[in-house]
Amino acid sequence: MNERAPGVQPDESDESSLPIEFLKKYFLEQGNEGIEQISLLNASEVPLRFQNQLRVLNDERVYALTVAVVPDVLWEKNQPSESSAENNVVLVKQEYWKGNDEINWLSHELAHCLRYLNDPKVYQQDSEEPAFVDIQGDTYPNNKVEEYAFSRQFESLIA
Repeated sequence: MNERAPGVQPDESDESSLPIEFLKKYFLEQGNEGIEQISLLNASEVPLRFQNQLRVLNDERVYALTVAVVPDVLWEKNQPSESSAENNVVLVKQEYWKGNDEINWLSHELAHCLRYLNDPKVYQQDSEEPAFVDIQGDTYPNNKVEEYAFSRQFESLIA
């Protein structure tokens, strides 16, 4: 894994090790080798084309979050990104990362992390609480956490 400072392993008690430990476990459980190909960077280091999305979130904590750029061969999801809010990390498919994020998925995923940082218990409760009570079925994606993340994503699209 290409870490922020090559050759430096984070202290296990350090909060910055959360993303690294999560990624190791996440990809090894899926049977994927080659996790050393994943590039990690602070959100503050994202390319200029993504900076407006961070600015619109209007929260300094966003700059301490981790973005993991995952090689396409390791990516198994349909969507181009996902977050692990409790681990302070956003995963982005490499192909998508290299292109233009025209629908601002990065802001959506970072919004998940920020919402979790506000209050982990409320985040969990809201993930099970329907955003629209007239829609029956699973609470994903019809929940208050997704409603928040989509609203922040849409804000960044019109900014």
